[in-house]
Amino acid sequence: MDYYEKTENPYQSKQIIEGDSRFINIFEVINTNLEIGSTILDIGCGDLAIKNYLQNYKVFGIDVDKRFTNNVDIINHNLETVPYPFKENNFDCVICSEVLEHLFYPEKVIQESYRVLKQGGILIITVPNYDSVDNLLNKHRISVYDKDNIFSVEHIRNYNLDSIFKLVKGGFDILTVKGNSPHMSNFFKDSRIVLGNFLAGHIKEVDSLMVDQLLGKMFIKDCPGILVAGVKRNT
Repeated sequence: MDYYEKTENPYQSKQIIEGDSRFINIFEVINTNLEIGSTILDIGCGDLAIKNYLQNYKVFGIDVDKRFTNNVDIINHNLETVPYPFKENNFDCVICSEVLEHLFYPEKVIQESYRVLKQGGILIITVPNYDSVDNLLNKHRISVYDKDNIFSVEHIRNYNLDSIFKLVKGGFDILTVKGNSPHMSNFFKDSRIVLGNFLAGHIKEVDSLMVDQLLGKMFIKDCPGILVAGVKRNT
């Protein structure tokens, strides 16, 4: 908590939403599986800018950084202190995007997500992929501690597809899995250009996000990020 509140600039998700397939993948899961008017909780929401892109839903947030509490839809709370200040069976969907890698006890987030979700509710998790092709090629150098590297300083847990499955499967049935953010990969740099040119010859309107989404579906285990969505199981 001290670390994040002492950083010069608080996390502003609106700066990256429109350029990252991670968010498009999240929106796709929501729009495909939730009814209009459904309630959504964004855990580790930052400035809750995601709400601007989900105007057909009721979106609330919870975050450790007190600088965001001027927003009435955001509750300030340490994510590793349970229970969260929400009733059981309260939300139709929980989003936890790029949060678990910052926590010592990610199991608490999964447990609280299960508690606050309604029966059949959806949990959407995204995390950096420790086993991405770029990490494997550079021997995970970005994960080695370096005080000048924001990722190595802030990321205290690493995940791959198998570890996320193990974390989620206790209370959720897997709904979908996607690869996120090929635009952050050096390995996919040329592939994005080739695939974009190919699609442009067959589709009138092609943008980089469409290309990244397709690559994410084709190369789930190789992308810089992973999305896993699960449905709350009656246990």
